Amino acid sequence: MNILFVSTNDHMPWGGSEVLWTRAAQVLAGRGHRVTASVRRWSPRHRGIETLRQAGVVLHERERVPVVMSRMEKAWTMWRNGFVREFADNRWMVLNEARPDLVVISLGNHLDEPFLQYAERLQRMQVPYVVVVQLVHPFADVTDEQAGRFIQAYAGARQVVFVSAQNKAVLSRQLGHIFTNAVEVPNPIDVERLAAPLPYPSTADGFRLAMVGALTPFHKGQDLVLEVLAQEKWRQRPLFVDLYGEGRARGIIERNIQLLGIERVRLCGFEPDKRAIWGAHHAALFASRMEGLSLALLEAMACGRPVFATAVGDAQRFIREGVNGFLATPGDAQALDEALERAWAQRMDWEGMGGEAFVTFARLQSEDPVQRIVALAEQRS
Repeated sequence: MNILFVSTNDHMPWGGSEVLWTRAAQVLAGRGHRVTASVRRWSPRHRGIETLRQAGVVLHERERVPVVMSRMEKAWTMWRNGFVREFADNRWMVLNEARPDLVVISLGNHLDEPFLQYAERLQRMQVPYVVVVQLVHPFADVTDEQAGRFIQAYAGARQVVFVSAQNKAVLSRQLGHIFTNAVEVPNPIDVERLAAPLPYPSTADGFRLAMVGALTPFHKGQDLVLEVLAQEKWRQRPLFVDLYGEGRARGIIERNIQLLGIERVRLCGFEPDKRAIWGAHHAALFASRMEGLSLALLEAMACGRPVFATAVGDAQRFIREGVNGFLATPGDAQALDEALERAWAQRMDWEGMGGEAFVTFARLQSEDPVQRIVALAEQRS
């Protein structure tokens, strides 16, 4: 089969939304399929995308290109646009070049405008497609016109894959539509499955939380964490928070740490070795305002660490209050503070709670999500 994967992620070189489809693409290429991946061109190319090329996946890297036109057309267009040069992108070329039997479209956001354009083109071409929805924005303002187009795009898919049951329910309400072609496939973890939890680190120098995720406060909620930890009571406690990841708001977060005078929060950058992260931390902290199913949350549990998180996506399916973690209302600094207070009161139980998290993960994620995407792609109808 000729299989085309399309990632609509155009805002950053890599993220958790890219793991599921890239792994499936590698497996399919290894099984003899001709696999092409359409991604935005970044310089330098992210190692996750480079791994695709090394696995035999043909890369189609999207970029803006100047629109070809005569000198008179160019002058008129620049005048009309306020002397801004007109560009087009090359995203549609791949549909003709790859001549796919199937297209798998991975959406970082459920209302990505390019998805509509891909779906409408593929329906005209009578090429089947599968949609992978990584995140449903709970605050989206959807008009009737938008809803009609998105319903048609989703309904035209062979399958719509949701990584979270909660996301499916939210999107169903936003569009006023029941998905009869939906399947649920969780995200895979980016760490080797362990036979037992990682050894619990010493608490002699205090308790250390890791917050792993892109440095995008509107999404991941680092601003809420700083607001909570700026309180005098947390300054006096031996609790340290390490922020792992990169993103467009790193400078803002750095400045806010300085402005608030918080000494026990560190920016640690991107760390590919997840075992190294969780081996050095006692628990995980997540404050997302929205989520599908956080890979970092799953990885923490798979390594045997309790999770303190907001109740977004499928977090409530994995986290049992006071047993393997603590939950807070999303977008609410006071609720996050209260959850951390409950966690702090039980800090001597964190090691045991991590064991419970390990067992919960093994029970709820026994199947390999990547193989489920591979199976969907290999279906002939």
